[in-house]
Amino acid sequence: MEFWQSLVLLIIILAIPKLRKAYLTPNVAQRPPASAWSASDWRAGSGAGRLPFFDTARGIAIIAVILIHSIYLFVEKFPDYNSFWLDVINNLSRFAVGFFFIASGALLSSGLTVKKIIRVFIPYVLFCVVVGLSQQKSVGLIIGGVFRGDLLPPYYFIPVLFQFYLLFPLLNKFKYKKYFLPATLLLSFIAYPTPGLTYIAVVPTFMPFLFLFTFGIAYSDRLKSNKPFENINLWLLIIPIYMGLILMLPAHYYNSRFFYAPAMFVVLHYLWHKFEAVKSAKLLLTFGKLSLWIYLVHFSVESLFVNLLPYDFNYSVFVYILLITILTTAASGVVAKLFENVYFQFLGLVKKKPLHSLFVKGD
Repeated sequence: MEFWQSLVLLIIILAIPKLRKAYLTPNVAQRPPASAWSASDWRAGSGAGRLPFFDTARGIAIIAVILIHSIYLFVEKFPDYNSFWLDVINNLSRFAVGFFFIASGALLSSGLTVKKIIRVFIPYVLFCVVVGLSQQKSVGLIIGGVFRGDLLPPYYFIPVLFQFYLLFPLLNKFKYKKYFLPATLLLSFIAYPTPGLTYIAVVPTFMPFLFLFTFGIAYSDRLKSNKPFENINLWLLIIPIYMGLILMLPAHYYNSRFFYAPAMFVVLHYLWHKFEAVKSAKLLLTFGKLSLWIYLVHFSVESLFVNLLPYDFNYSVFVYILLITILTTAASGVVAKLFENVYFQFLGLVKKKPLHSLFVKGD
């Protein structure tokens, strides 16, 4: 059902010229001038070199990820529960991983660097070691788990992100080509239902998420500017269509939401620039800055809460899911901040220069 939903949405977008143009043909006639966004845009927010819009987007995305995993852990604990409406909530939250890939594509200015290894992959490896030891796995299985991203369900994201870092210099060369987005969408749609392309030697591949990452690359200039997207109604239109399709084609959807995630990202970009209330959501900014660390810790924290808090069906399952999500979000934020501070203090970076100096323009 999930594939057919995506296929129907693809047909709708290809059949409507304005939608097709919005998704697949960004304004690539010429490279934008350096003044397309100002230096003040990069300095906005609490840390120099960060774009607060992207932190807001990541903050929303990480909360959605936690909600998805609240549902996942509940259904795993109660597999016989009729989960139709939980599937609906899950499917509506599936913009989350797309947000992370779009933001990564939009913000990257280089491929794999020492800074990315320090900021992303060393923390990931450390958490994999801790998780692997807690699962009483051998050293070989832990090392394999690092590459496969299967020590915890969310960890597949990091090996895929690593592949995108390696591919970025090549992909960025085609950023202004007319065929760039159509070609990557085709490749993603081929890989999406094909197990041999989704996983190679049990390692998750970048292929099912390629369009989301390249969407960020192709639209990076606009997304980093202060100019909202035109024809916002076209982007808004995708959201109710997607909602209707998930009701007509019910299933438990996963993360390759090729059109829903970009539509939500563009709409958020529009709202962020049009409404001051969205900009002033400081808690979302904070979660966004901590999103990597929250991503690494939240599933373990969430599993603990699901095991500690009983559910006996005497009250609404939605209340239970909401409670688990709120508790996990709050606790994961605190734990993530603690780990981040300890990690950078250990590296001797905090005392030498401000922590935000690690987060430069090439995020």
